[in-house]
Amino acid sequence: MHEASPVTRFFKTSAVLTAVALLSTPAFAEGDADLKSADGGKLKIKCDSTACLVKEKKAGAKWKTIERTKGGRDAFKELKAKYNGVGYN
Repeated sequence: MHEASPVTRFFKTSAVLTAVALLSTPAFAEGDADLKSADGGKLKIKCDSTACLVKEKKAGAKWKTIERTKGGRDAFKELKAKYNGVGYN
């Protein structure tokens, strides 16, 4: 049987390694939202596959972390609904 050339082996190996790397990498951005309230407040929700972080900036104040939760797309949706319900859009 004919043996594959070194170039062919290189490309096959590269393709396999790339596929493995892509499949083993977790999803990074599960959700990000920048919301505002009627009184000028701002809220940022940043979620990845491991954690969600919610930061708030009231008018004239500095950003502060107000909540940390588990990560994931479902957690992002829950947080967004929660803060939409208290006036952030």
